[in-house]
Amino acid sequence: MSEWLVLSIAMASACAVVLTIAVLNNRRIADDDDPSETPDVIEYMTMMIGVVYAIVLGLAIAGVWEGRSAAQESVRLEAQALHEVQARSSVYPVEVRDRIRADVDAYVAHVIDDEWRVMSDRGTLTERGTELLDRVRADVTDYEPQTDHEGQAYQPLVDQVAAADDARSSRGRTRGRRCPGWCGSA
Repeated sequence: MSEWLVLSIAMASACAVVLTIAVLNNRRIADDDDPSETPDVIEYMTMMIGVVYAIVLGLAIAGVWEGRSAAQESVRLEAQALHEVQARSSVYPVEVRDRIRADVDAYVAHVIDDEWRVMSDRGTLTERGTELLDRVRADVTDYEPQTDHEGQAYQPLVDQVAAADDARSSRGRTRGRRCPGWCGSA
């Protein structure tokens, strides 16, 4: 059975139990019953149930929001690092720069078009994404700088590829965090 069906049945059962108790309680009360002498506990119990409900719902929302923020930050860091790789490669010769930029574009297109769908369906990163990012890394690290200007850009490029790889790994780890099933019934 699906999780939503189980939750729906559980909620309907709980409502039926509460309704049955309320109806039986009203039928059982005698005509000469004086409720003014009983303590006013119902309002207090209702208030406490509401407070507990608000706390549980707030914690569930906060957990989901935190997971969303972490995933969003991972994507932002990955995109920024790849942008820096493209921008900093401008000091390299045209053929090297074009190869780096083409491989970055291929990686980004794969992530947007394929990897996010796979992550949504199966919760894993793709091997193709790993291969494409390794190709970007090889483009950057295999080139031997010919000038001082290229040499100064080399290490920051390597660092940005490492930052993109780290952000990708983080994106893969934060993918599974979602709202628990019981949260929908709250």
